[in-house]
Amino acid sequence: MEKPTFYKIIQAGIQAPSGDNIQPWKVISGINFDSFTLKFVKHKKDFFDVNNFATFLSCGAFLENMSIATEKFGFKSIISINNNNKSDIIAEIKFKPNNKAKANNLYQEIFKRSTSRVSYKKDKLSKNFYNGIKNFQRKNKFAKIRLFDGNNEKLKDIIYIADIIRLGTKGAHETLAANIRITKEEINRRDGLDYRTLGIPFAQKLTSRLLKSWAFAKLAEKTKLNRIMAYVSTRKLLNDSSGIAILTINKNSKETAIKAGMLIERIWLLLTKYNGYSQPFAALSFFLKRIKLLNAEGFTKKQKNKLIKLKEELYTLAKIENIEELAFIFRFGRANKPKIRSLRRDINSFIKEVIF
Repeated sequence: MEKPTFYKIIQAGIQAPSGDNIQPWKVISGINFDSFTLKFVKHKKDFFDVNNFATFLSCGAFLENMSIATEKFGFKSIISINNNNKSDIIAEIKFKPNNKAKANNLYQEIFKRSTSRVSYKKDKLSKNFYNGIKNFQRKNKFAKIRLFDGNNEKLKDIIYIADIIRLGTKGAHETLAANIRITKEEINRRDGLDYRTLGIPFAQKLTSRLLKSWAFAKLAEKTKLNRIMAYVSTRKLLNDSSGIAILTINKNSKETAIKAGMLIERIWLLLTKYNGYSQPFAALSFFLKRIKLLNAEGFTKKQKNKLIKLKEELYTLAKIENIEELAFIFRFGRANKPKIRSLRRDINSFIKEVIF
């Protein structure tokens, strides 16, 4: 493979989403750029990233984009996922010429896909989108995709209450505060969450600075202001949505998490194709993992009990079996193109070329 083609494929890969835009990918190229190793870079402590689950989702999204781009340039990618939890290697990828391959019709969507934290239109998307979801479900037996109408009040309440808990959890607050970028210099580093992408409806810069303050968060909890904040940032937006998606997986493993990330990205690219946008509401799924795998570290007893109750309510509502693991929740719908998108670092910061 020619070096420029390799770089174009990796450029598509790094358009993948990542929690707070931390971009945890590291690419080690093979000889003649005919292969590469994808590793993940563990960033500073992240309350949401329990046992690297969120990172694995993001790496899966990278692999999905990469695979689509590989087809675009006439190759086939052979992906060997590393299921060793102790290894920083995500997968080994080899490229093979594939002259019979047709250009994947989702390639252009890779560079258009974006999270949007504004009100969506409530109307249904194209039937082709929903048919595409059914097709994805048939091909992926490790996960289940459940779609709900945007008018499901009980489901919206569950997500809303989980967000209130998020606002009152110090570890979650510290993660967000560490990753929000407010000044021009911070934003230009392209290594975090541009405050302008948060969808704050008023006094964006001032409100973003307040969000970085734990003292303000505690005051908001004491005065019940946190409920208003969660309503504006969560419940109101859920009200203004076409639908809500829940993804569950049948096994809590590194490989399954990576595959789930690939599936989520493919859904979002299909959504983009039909002029749709999405916004993750993953706090509940990540918090439940913290309860299960880390003995609820970072939560008060009251928060833990409330989260367990929310899980029971969600599993009953969505008819989720106990053997299933909640992986991800997001809302979706049509909206105007976002004015600001999360930026990516320079491609050279992700790639290490191996030269012999």
